[in-house]
Amino acid sequence: MNNSNIELLLLTSVSILLLVVVYFTGKTIVQILKKQRTFTIPTKKTYSNYGVFTAFLALLLYGVFSLPQLLENETVLKEIVFSDSVYIQISKVLFLTFIAITSILFFLSTLYPAEERKYRYLFIIALLTILTGIANAGCIFILIRALDTDANNVYGFYFLVTLFVFVVTKKVTESYLIRTANKLIQEIRTNLIENILETTYERFEQLEKGRIFATLSGDTIKISSSVAIVLKLITSSITIIVAFIYLWVIAQWATISMIFIVFLLVVLYYFVAKKATVYIEKARNINDKYYTFLEGLMEGYPELSINTTKRKMYEEEMYALNKDLCNTNSTAQVQYLNARILSDTSIIMVLGVICFVAPIYFPSIESKVLLSFLMVILYLFAPISDVITIAPTLNEIKISWDRINNFLKELELEKGQQQPLQEIASVDTFSLKNIEFNYKNKTSEKKFKIGPIDLTLNKGEILFIIGGNGSGKSTLAKVITGLYKADKGKLKINGKEIDNGSLGELFSIVFNDSYLFKKLYGIDTDKEKERIDSYLSLLKLDKKVRLVNSEFDTLKLSSGQKKRLALLKCFIEDSPIYLFDEWAAEQDPEFRKFFYRTLLQKMKAEGKIIIAITHDDNYYDVADKIIKLDYGTMIT
Repeated sequence: MNNSNIELLLLTSVSILLLVVVYFTGKTIVQILKKQRTFTIPTKKTYSNYGVFTAFLALLLYGVFSLPQLLENETVLKEIVFSDSVYIQISKVLFLTFIAITSILFFLSTLYPAEERKYRYLFIIALLTILTGIANAGCIFILIRALDTDANNVYGFYFLVTLFVFVVTKKVTESYLIRTANKLIQEIRTNLIENILETTYERFEQLEKGRIFATLSGDTIKISSSVAIVLKLITSSITIIVAFIYLWVIAQWATISMIFIVFLLVVLYYFVAKKATVYIEKARNINDKYYTFLEGLMEGYPELSINTTKRKMYEEEMYALNKDLCNTNSTAQVQYLNARILSDTSIIMVLGVICFVAPIYFPSIESKVLLSFLMVILYLFAPISDVITIAPTLNEIKISWDRINNFLKELELEKGQQQPLQEIASVDTFSLKNIEFNYKNKTSEKKFKIGPIDLTLNKGEILFIIGGNGSGKSTLAKVITGLYKADKGKLKINGKEIDNGSLGELFSIVFNDSYLFKKLYGIDTDKEKERIDSYLSLLKLDKKVRLVNSEFDTLKLSSGQKKRLALLKCFIEDSPIYLFDEWAAEQDPEFRKFFYRTLLQKMKAEGKIIIAITHDDNYYDVADKIIKLDYGTMIT
């Protein structure tokens, strides 16, 4: 590359930088004029930033004016920098203009800060990352040249300035990455949780719990590293490019050979990564199953604890799964290790060739040139390794990203079916008209059917749903409450059809397997404190649990006591319709009687519609209406 080409490249680079800073400065001024940015009184931190920026500018300008002394022994660079070429003269003017406009942009941005926006500093961070790479390479160049000249004081100054730029830019970029990575985790998880909570209950039931845990934990964390990986790739790449430009000046043949070797190593890693991706994806699927087994361990511990044979079999399955996960991960990582060892060996072999072969076949090359080349290659060892070995991480990130996107597609709500909640002042009647529901498996095959069911309940009526196990009682309860959408028929409130998405707002429910939250969500506990304490006493829980800071102080209760606490939630919610699924099954005889003879009568007197799934035939006289289900068919 001759001097004219270098001069043109320099002019182009400075021009691009100037255009970028002019664009952002112009955009900032327009925003200020349009009142999109407001003046902010400078703080101590602002003045501190002013001091650092001013000091940096002073060092930069001092460095520019010290160039004549620095380039005294640099023939090629001296010819370029102090050339009378039009390119160089224009480049100097544009560079000074760039510094001036950058200073204006800095002060305007601090006095008129922009509104907080998602990743608004990402472009600036990318530029700082490039600067980090240049400064990283610059340190080694200055050290090499300082060994070959007497102007150590000037080189020492430039070394300190370059080191300062490297440390500051690295600190700024790494700090930004930490905050951005955690923000990215937050946003991905928020999006996933939002979609999970908005999906239908039918679809949610078909999701594997282990997959949900794995996606919300492992995959999101893996994705968060993508920003750091990309910026690290930029830093290392810039360091390598700048170093190769320097090497080209001192030894073109060696530079060409190094570029060729790096290219071969990248190609090698590409094929290795492609092969290892299969194992990484397999490991992620095994990990899903592992989370499912952990869920089984937590939920099924009583059964496993009481039966030695079951516990041993479960332990063996978990051991086999864990072993499979270990072997799969190891296989993928060993493949990457083999290629990494090969790449490291290749680079060291290049150093050996430079030391032992080059002096024999190229005796005209000075030893100091070879020494400089060796120092640069050794310095580039880590950046080259970073660029080459980044392939496995990118593959893992891609797999996690694909898994998250596929998961979101499965959770995506059907557009056009979401309707606004219907506000209903009071409920006088609740009707099921010719309701049918087909229970389907994951492949949408019809497995079980309930209906047709016709039923009307009036305010202050009690309905008992009875029937044997597997008769469809719980399925009907989920249709009634809107968790399942009926395939045929209509649900009506006060004679008007209601969307199943709005239906649940009218219910307070205690399912047989209801989860008991420690906090009463959707309830102003401070306002309802007296009522809560009153119901705790009524349900004989006041000596077991207390409400502290809007939460129950303990949930270490018996199954029957947990059901009573869930019933308390219903009383406080005060919904017009109650549904209880085998609520009394785990109560002692005394409290069971209290539930049927006293509590249900209290609800009825308050005008509630009560639907109870029960087997307690001793209390059938309490109900105003009874329906019996037999394999999904209603028998009155």
